[in-house]
Amino acid sequence: MSDNEPEYGGDDYDFDVHGYESDDEALTVNVNNDKLPLIPSEYPSLDEALQTFVAVFESRYGGLHPPFMITPLQTAVTEAFECPGRDVSERRPFAMYIHNDNSVAANIFATQVMCSDAVSSLLQGQYITWAWDITYPENKARLNDWLTMLGMNQINETTRYVPKDKYPLLLVIVKDHGTYTLAQLITGQDSVDVALTKLIEGIDTYANVRNRALQEERARIEREQIRAEQVAAYEESKAADKAKQEEKEKIAKQEKEAEETRRREEQEALEKQERLKAHVPPEPAADAKDVIMIRLRSPDGSQHIRRFKMDEKVKFLVIYCESLGFDKEKYRLFTSDVPKKDVATLDNEKTFKELKWPPREQITIDENLSSVILVQNKKSNCVFFTTFKCLPETGLVARRLILCSSKYSLFNDRFLTD
Repeated sequence: MSDNEPEYGGDDYDFDVHGYESDDEALTVNVNNDKLPLIPSEYPSLDEALQTFVAVFESRYGGLHPPFMITPLQTAVTEAFECPGRDVSERRPFAMYIHNDNSVAANIFATQVMCSDAVSSLLQGQYITWAWDITYPENKARLNDWLTMLGMNQINETTRYVPKDKYPLLLVIVKDHGTYTLAQLITGQDSVDVALTKLIEGIDTYANVRNRALQEERARIEREQIRAEQVAAYEESKAADKAKQEEKEKIAKQEKEAEETRRREEQEALEKQERLKAHVPPEPAADAKDVIMIRLRSPDGSQHIRRFKMDEKVKFLVIYCESLGFDKEKYRLFTSDVPKKDVATLDNEKTFKELKWPPREQITIDENLSSVILVQNKKSNCVFFTTFKCLPETGLVARRLILCSSKYSLFNDRFLTD
């Protein structure tokens, strides 16, 4: 018999070929002989093969044994070294039990070491344990393929070239920065005490790896937290700068619109003045008779002298004043009477003679304001103002907003009434 052939067969190894049946929940294995292979050379699925291993192992060596994971090798390795969804501190070293029924120590090691209370308890509490049987060459080839796929080159070499009489093997594997290392190798010739010593040393070895990983994880979290805080501070600063820029642009736009409005109103006023000049009768000569000479005193102190015929209507005086820029909506004309009279309250369709104006009259031009409120924008330090006009006809006060912006504070309030 060659070394590659399992020592099964003959009349002494009679077992039920229908020895296992599967359903959706678990594989039920009916063991009739303790020489039933732990894993047959052909099996319906990997899950059933692993469940067969556990069932046959228990039938041979009893129920006291390490908890073997019923998952693919890659899943078991991930559970050990990454423990998905859990803290780094919960990571464990990985123990791989490789059985070979062709080894003379197979039953002794399994019974006395793997099923000992000390080894079983230590593996259960400190390790993730996975098992496989390489008695059949097909199963050994499968294991070598899986190890190659996972990049476990050192472990793969060990399982390939360790002599048959060294089996079973219990390999203690650690992973450090993506590299798998064989930390301890327990063979079928090792005693319980030797196995325990090597398992404890494997725990210590991986503890150092795990501690470094914990420190690196904490450092990574701190870096990410600092980076997140920096990003948040940057975004906050950017938002503040954007708000300031938007406020600045808003104020600039308002100032520009106000300036455009002012220029447009000035232009419209000039055009209106030119139109009004055409409606004012020609000024009489200085030596003409039946003439009234009116001296106009402007709000800035300047004076204008204009002659009108006594039989001309008072409204032409108002039109003349408007042609000078004193709009009747913004200015009031007061006579020299005591008490003085507002020309707007007189019948402007009557002539100077009908209203019995003297040959010489002085008209005082006043701004038609009852109040001027100055406001200042704290951010731009720009001064704006709002005016309130008195409407002589109704006695009401109308508000004319020259310019308005947000966040103003009132700093002056003065009344310009006579």
